[in-house]
Amino acid sequence: MGLFRTDGRATRADIDQDGTGKRESGRPKKLTNEPEKTGAPPQLIYETDLGKMYCGDTLALLAGGEGAALRGKAQLVFTSPPFPLNDKKKYGNLLGEEYIEWFAGFAPKLKDLLTADGSMVVEIGNAWEPGRPVMSTVVLKALLRFLEAADLRTRTSRRARYCTRTDTTSI
Repeated sequence: MGLFRTDGRATRADIDQDGTGKRESGRPKKLTNEPEKTGAPPQLIYETDLGKMYCGDTLALLAGGEGAALRGKAQLVFTSPPFPLNDKKKYGNLLGEEYIEWFAGFAPKLKDLLTADGSMVVEIGNAWEPGRPVMSTVVLKALLRFLEAADLRTRTSRRARYCTRTDTTSI
């Protein structure tokens, strides 16, 4: 399977002349943190017999032919969206209800990729309320809206109870 960023603003790949993204060694070239031009189609930046890696808008990729070919074929979808930080970042992070709605929009499309017995893992960090030493509920609201948008259910694995991170949820 491929690697897709779910922030909707992929990074620009350091792609060579033939567009493969491969160095002579066959290893992928490093991605930069510079935002891709808005509206640019996703680009294939690396490919092996085991899968492909794209750089671009995830929703655009999933809506196209490549996304259609992947529907129902993934046993695992892992996503780590940008955290709902209070300070604006270069990549254009969203705040509050805007973040919640944006994140929930991915749920049905990512669910469509799963096999009948597939799983989805969402790694999402916490945020603080601006100017207060209090954790924000935006992340919890975003995860709940994500679950509702695709009629998903949470499941805690036996391994999860040994995990020290509290910001990872298996769906």
